[in-house]
Amino acid sequence: MYLERGTKMYRISFRLKLILIFVAAVAIQGILIGFYSHQYACEIVMSNKKNEMADLVNRIDINVNDKVRYMTKQVENAVNSHMLQSYFDSRDASVLQSIYFKEYLSQITSPFSAINNVILTDHEKILYDQNLAMQGEKIGARLQNTYQLAAEKKGQPVWLGIVGQMSKPQEKQVVAAASAIVNPATNEVDGVLVIELDPVNFSGMLLNNQNTFPNQYTFIIDKKWNILCSNKTINEQWVDHIAAEFDRGNRRFEANWQGKDYFICGQYNGVTGWETFSVIAKDNIFTQTSELMNLIMIFVMLCTFCVSLIIMAVSYTMTRPLLQLSGAMHKIQEGDFSLQICTKRKDEIGRLIHSFNY
Repeated sequence: MYLERGTKMYRISFRLKLILIFVAAVAIQGILIGFYSHQYACEIVMSNKKNEMADLVNRIDINVNDKVRYMTKQVENAVNSHMLQSYFDSRDASVLQSIYFKEYLSQITSPFSAINNVILTDHEKILYDQNLAMQGEKIGARLQNTYQLAAEKKGQPVWLGIVGQMSKPQEKQVVAAASAIVNPATNEVDGVLVIELDPVNFSGMLLNNQNTFPNQYTFIIDKKWNILCSNKTINEQWVDHIAAEFDRGNRRFEANWQGKDYFICGQYNGVTGWETFSVIAKDNIFTQTSELMNLIMIFVMLCTFCVSLIIMAVSYTMTRPLLQLSGAMHKIQEGDFSLQICTKRKDEIGRLIHSFNY
């Protein structure tokens, strides 16, 4: 068997062997260069896209700070206003029903279309409800809890995150913030001002005008890992897994969900305690990766073809004198000793021809 294979190899011409060796070497080199070029290009693109995601999360976080700080300032102005302080000094209910009080609150809330209700309460009952849903009623457990949280901060606004609507607990959820009204003379808490924002409008305020990649998930969660706003529907189990990984100290990490790899980038907001995340499937970060691979392979094939033509031409010039020498030796075997091969070559083949002529 070995002899047969050797015989077949010997039957292949030197010129063809030369061509096959060089073409194979060029093809292997081209494939290796193409493969590692593709890998390197993908790594660069992935790195740039990940940095863009981190920049997006940072921009959203800055936007959250701007909006929240402005609303917080408005709430602080309200709770420290002379109008509210004078009401709690006199406990005159007509102050809350006056057109001036309503106009004052309207000036605070009108810049924010997301605000859909304002509630003023003491430790026992609701003193004012902009939507007139529970005005005058005794505060429930949710408002009681809000009152306690705000009272502990002594006038510093508290962002509660996503909670049930306080004026209509049986209805939709809202994003709520509250601040205690502190008596400057006694330093005691007289009441609490609560604002409720519609999550949809609030989401638009924070996430709109932010450029994202196709199929990219961007969302904000509160301290209890409840989704405040998002650009797409998010699975809650998915959010819990991401938030748990983030709380372990990982700000950029990868995760596998239902057999698909994702890249996650997160940022903590020190003003509210909320966390902003951006999530995208790894195969969606650089969707042109297959196109790039096809382009590289076509380029390698074209280069291999062109180089093969050059190799064929070069091999012809190298093997042509050997073919002449082989033919001349064959004639000598037939008894013709008068044959001379003309050559101007000075290399090894030329010296071989000169030896033959001698």
